[in-house]
Amino acid sequence: MMPLSKIKPDPNQPRKHIAKEDVEALAASIRKTGLLKNIEVDPKGFIVTGELRLRAARVAGMKEIPVRIVDVSGGERSRRQLIENIHVYPMTPMETAEALKKLQTQNKEMSDVGQGGLARELGKGKDWVGYHLKLLEMPKSTQKAIQAKKFSVRLIPGISGLSQMENEGDLRQGTVDKLVKKVISKEFPNRGTAEQVIRAIRDNPGTATQYLKPSYKGKDEAAVQRTLDKIAPTRDSQIADYRIAIDSMITFAKRLTRELRQYPFDDLGLGRTNLLSDLQSLKEEMKKWHSSLK
Repeated sequence: MMPLSKIKPDPNQPRKHIAKEDVEALAASIRKTGLLKNIEVDPKGFIVTGELRLRAARVAGMKEIPVRIVDVSGGERSRRQLIENIHVYPMTPMETAEALKKLQTQNKEMSDVGQGGLARELGKGKDWVGYHLKLLEMPKSTQKAIQAKKFSVRLIPGISGLSQMENEGDLRQGTVDKLVKKVISKEFPNRGTAEQVIRAIRDNPGTATQYLKPSYKGKDEAAVQRTLDKIAPTRDSQIADYRIAIDSMITFAKRLTRELRQYPFDDLGLGRTNLLSDLQSLKEEMKKWHSSLK
């Protein structure tokens, strides 16, 4: 047990913002059931993990609390704090991104294993680690918008890709800023429609300005796709057309297979019957590339 007065906050704690409502909600729980998880402190009394619990304990009126004393290095300290703050009391996206980068910098082992190893260590997906680290490459205006929870962090990979295209000169400067403004203003009904426009810009960068002119408010994904295709056919629509064409070919090939079974090729003499020979060759060729025709 340690008096609260002797426990000191860690000035390097990755979590910079703790909402008052979160503290009050946890304090109410502590009053009812007590502090269920010990706070971790180092030998000097500085918090390693559990600052939110400490603040809530103060609000709940506790004078001393159970602690676990851990003597850990800078890299291990960062790892423990990050795990606490992503699984127990999630941080803001920017805090998470900065903490991930700090962990990689401080801990050589974490730096060597790459994003996949870091994801396994933290119990998160590689994509989750990747799009948070990409956030650090975003323009300041985009970072502020994400920090303010004005749009989903899951749009970061797509927006990051467009930012890179801007930096390399493949996309007109200011395109990403215009896109972000549309996202912030709730121009897109959902993340899916925003991703459609991002993909269209990526596939046709020369038409990006035109793609950002229309209003997409109130449009579902089908309507958004129609709007995009009126400006310039997107890869999504071309893939859809390709799939329709493939389905038509498969349907025809299956019908052809059934009808060819009616003909006794050996008796008719394929060598002298060019049409039947061509049809049989077509059937054999199609069986090579589509298993459903076998």
